[in-house]
Amino acid sequence: MGQLQLKMESWDNFYASVNTSCKAKITPYFFSSLSTALGNSFKTGEEAYINANHTVSSNTSLPSSKTLNLYGDLTVSFGTFTVNSNATVKANAGKEINVSGTGTLNAKSGATFTKLGGSYWSGIDILSSGVLDVDGAITIENAVCGLDIGNAGGLVNGSNVITINNCSSEAVYVNSCGPVVDYIICNNNSASFNPNGITINGSSANPNVQFVTVRNSDYGIEVSSSSTSATVDYCDIQSNNLNHSIKVNSYCRICLEGPGLNGNNNIDPGGSFKAVHNPSTGSIYAQNNWWGVNPPSDTLFEYAANVDYDNHKTGPVGAAGAEKAARTFREIALFEKAQIYEADGDHMLALDTYYQALAIETDHYIRKFILTAILRIQDKFDRDYGKLKTLIENEMSVSKGWYHASLDFVLSDILLREGKYEQAARDFEVKSA
Repeated sequence: MGQLQLKMESWDNFYASVNTSCKAKITPYFFSSLSTALGNSFKTGEEAYINANHTVSSNTSLPSSKTLNLYGDLTVSFGTFTVNSNATVKANAGKEINVSGTGTLNAKSGATFTKLGGSYWSGIDILSSGVLDVDGAITIENAVCGLDIGNAGGLVNGSNVITINNCSSEAVYVNSCGPVVDYIICNNNSASFNPNGITINGSSANPNVQFVTVRNSDYGIEVSSSSTSATVDYCDIQSNNLNHSIKVNSYCRICLEGPGLNGNNNIDPGGSFKAVHNPSTGSIYAQNNWWGVNPPSDTLFEYAANVDYDNHKTGPVGAAGAEKAARTFREIALFEKAQIYEADGDHMLALDTYYQALAIETDHYIRKFILTAILRIQDKFDRDYGKLKTLIENEMSVSKGWYHASLDFVLSDILLREGKYEQAARDFEVKSA
């Protein structure tokens, strides 16, 4: 009697051949390979399952209206992982999607990223030079942190709206970088936690936050660690948040009247909360905003003497927030032109314009903002930090106080970018002592 010999390259391939040859679908199989899961699962159903940590190292796509279930972390480190229109990615408790290296996570219109089961997943983490590229309105929900941004050029969504719902820590976390954070709706209506809308952390953090809506959150925006800064324009921080609209911790800076966009925020605190809970030192530019009442009074601020809000809006700004209509800019300033060139990918022209803006700017806060913008460009352009380091060192020789300290931290941060980890660690240790 002849002997039937079954030869299998892998158990995954065996399952795929059996499952596709049967008329009835058998129990869903947990693949260990993303490409195998996507290549075979949808022949018999609408969902694919991966039971282990997996790294995407080539161009891969999740078909429209299909679902990918992750029981391990998914890392996109090379190529592009595309989540097509109306497709869904579900992640198990504590699992995350990491985008790093030269990887890109491309999310099409209607894509949803959510939890698998009852507990919160970790969220989308944009690391090093990874990129989240959004083509159409998408949703991120039920995560610890919806979007953790660690790369200045890591969020590319144009005017496509990202809705982030029901997170347990914060909707957006900006970690030691200076991205443009725009067209995001933070709707953290969690019954068990008090998450922030946006948390900004790290001495080199210096984001532009614009056209963002925050509701049902704890702090609308919190600038949290020493020497952290942010510029906020055309944002809609609503009165249904559960704490102060904006929280600025000690030795942090915020500008609510950015160059070019000139404020135009709706900052409407609920109950007895502050519009800006600011420290006792440090000036805040905050003109040309709506504060929920007309006229606004000093009671809206923890230390009103430090907030310049005399020139204010008499009613809500119609174009503020992610859900509003068109941008209505005033005359574009030189610094704003540099931002536009950067957004268009013209790095050489952006660098030149940033340096022009720096040559005429006298305000230390805005100078620091420009310097970190130049750092962001160098990260995306040629990673040649020589000219910038010399400029910062010259700046430090004639500066003092918070400005001197923040520039010193930026120099240490550049050492990390150059791969001089031991020297950077020693620098940070001395500065933290």
